[in-house]
Amino acid sequence: MQSHRISSSTQSRSRLPDSQEQPGAAAVPADESAPTTDVKPLKGEDQAACGELTIRHALVPLDGSPLAECALPWAVAVAQALGARMTLLRVLERPAISSGTSHHHDAVDWEMRRAEARSQLSRIDRDLKGRGLTSTVELLEGRPAEQIINFARALHVDLVVLSSHGEGGLTGWALSSTALMVVARTYASLLVVPAHSAEG
Repeated sequence: MQSHRISSSTQSRSRLPDSQEQPGAAAVPADESAPTTDVKPLKGEDQAACGELTIRHALVPLDGSPLAECALPWAVAVAQALGARMTLLRVLERPAISSGTSHHHDAVDWEMRRAEARSQLSRIDRDLKGRGLTSTVELLEGRPAEQIINFARALHVDLVVLSSHGEGGLTGWALSSTALMVVARTYASLLVVPAHSAEG
């Protein structure tokens, strides 16, 4: 399925909750010329040699929920340590057309969802830039798992930092359906962060 870009912006400012600050982490400017860290695999006599992994670009999928934002402190720590740039990705899925609602009502609701999504991405993006990090935001339309996978592949993302659960809430399963599909089909390296509620 071909993705449809709704908007792309990079300038905004806000702050992540203090509880998400990384202890002892110093803000490091993350640009294309910044040194990166090569992660070299261990090699043994019976092990196949793997290629070196250089993390320059980290993708952080979000869905507007606090659970999905559990991935942010980990992504920030990686970006600060390795000098990587970050892309915040939000995918909006159009609801099925209902015969009980008018087209006008559906259009208004859709525009409100887009505005809310842009606001969330801009808020987080401002905070990242305030920390001296390089970040961009992307807002796409489609099925979340499919668009995350396609985006990571098209932009040659080095690392996907993903929360285990999102707007669907915590369940008895270790991963949400979206996270499970991304883990199963993404060729990039993955860091899956266990989501937790505000109550702990």
